[in-house]
Amino acid sequence: MKKSIELVINQSNHIVHPIMIVALTSLAAKFIGILNNSIIANRFGTSKELDVFLAIQSIIDLTVALITITLGVVFVPEYIELINKGRNRAKELTDNLFSFLLSATLIVTLTLVIFANPLLTLFFNFDAQTKILAKNLFYFSSLSVMPFVLASLFTNILNSYKQFTFPAVVTLILATLPTLCI
Repeated sequence: MKKSIELVINQSNHIVHPIMIVALTSLAAKFIGILNNSIIANRFGTSKELDVFLAIQSIIDLTVALITITLGVVFVPEYIELINKGRNRAKELTDNLFSFLLSATLIVTLTLVIFANPLLTLFFNFDAQTKILAKNLFYFSSLSVMPFVLASLFTNILNSYKQFTFPAVVTLILATLPTLCI
């Protein structure tokens, strides 16, 4: 019994550090997101332009989340299992997944761009002039989907090797990019 308790404590200590890194950087990234929105609101005021920016940002964030959350849940356990069987099989999975993600993300992005007008009409009640602004921003923002999806793939690969700090720092950097572009 004592040995079992010691094993649980040792295993818990082993995973507490990575959990804290991921949790704290995720919290920091969310805080940076709030700070981004505050800076944008302060700089541009609360206006149609800010409404457009936040609307487009929410569509892009949702698109990236749908792809990357699934990727993390499915990819990491499979990748770890293949690493244990041999690095060549894990590399083959990564190569195939990379090619698939490039193709799928490109198709999803192009679909969003092609159907931008109906999507904006369906989800947002913008007047004609604001809709033009939204469509233009949507086209530009769609370019960010691919880098975020690929960053997620590389983050998942590093996490499977128990490398948590670098991906966490990259998350913070990516969270600050919108503010830096202003």
